[in-house]
Amino acid sequence: MAELLEKLQSVGVSAAELGALVVALAVNWAPVIAWIGWWLFLVDWRSVWPAVLRGGWAALALLAAGGALVWNASNPGPVEIVGWVGEGYLGKLWVSLAVAFSAVFCGLIQRLVLPGPPRFWAEEAAPAAVQPQHGQH
Repeated sequence: MAELLEKLQSVGVSAAELGALVVALAVNWAPVIAWIGWWLFLVDWRSVWPAVLRGGWAALALLAAGGALVWNASNPGPVEIVGWVGEGYLGKLWVSLAVAFSAVFCGLIQRLVLPGPPRFWAEEAAPAAVQPQHGQH
């Protein structure tokens, strides 16, 4: 019986350690999860795609380049992301362009893979016509 309790305690400790690792992983990756969730589920790409295809991609690229300039001016050292090290402005430019591309890629996934827009994007019903009330002048 003591051996069984010892094993259960060991499983409980392992489960707690696993839970702590999952929470730490979720906290570390929370900005990435939020970014992807925003662009994949909260942006209505049916209305964004026409703007991107009419030239909005250029504005997006310029914003990424400007963001990389500001980032490089405020923090001139190398950037390290997931083991990749980028030097100077070009490294930050690649990261900024990758972030912008990830948003557009989420739109592509939404368009090609997801079955349809989430319910809160449903077309609103047209308001009922206001009926004139007789007797009011």
